[in-house]
Amino acid sequence: MRTFKILLAFVAFSFIIACGGGNQKTGTTSETPATSANKTPAADATSYDPKRGEGKFDETNVKVDATLNAAMADAGEKAAGVKCTSCHKMTNERLVGPGWKGVTQRKTPFGS
Repeated sequence: MRTFKILLAFVAFSFIIACGGGNQKTGTTSETPATSANKTPAADATSYDPKRGEGKFDETNVKVDATLNAAMADAGEKAAGVKCTSCHKMTNERLVGPGWKGVTQRKTPFGS
């Protein structure tokens, strides 16, 4: 029985060794240094965009008024039910994200 355990351990060890190092190449090959096309550009002060990720709509190109498109409202309600309410509640209670009670009094439609 002891011989079987030693043999099993050797097979397991050999299997682990054989499966490791998947991308390593053997032999002598000359590797070229990384070119500038493979590197990510360095961040500098001139390339920073403070409005990155805010989207294309703001108070200058969207009219927010009392009229309501019922079809768009239904689509928004369905999307919120799937994406938003899993983390947010309509009360002040915090689930994963903060509750939404009174959010329209605290925030404008454009986030300020």
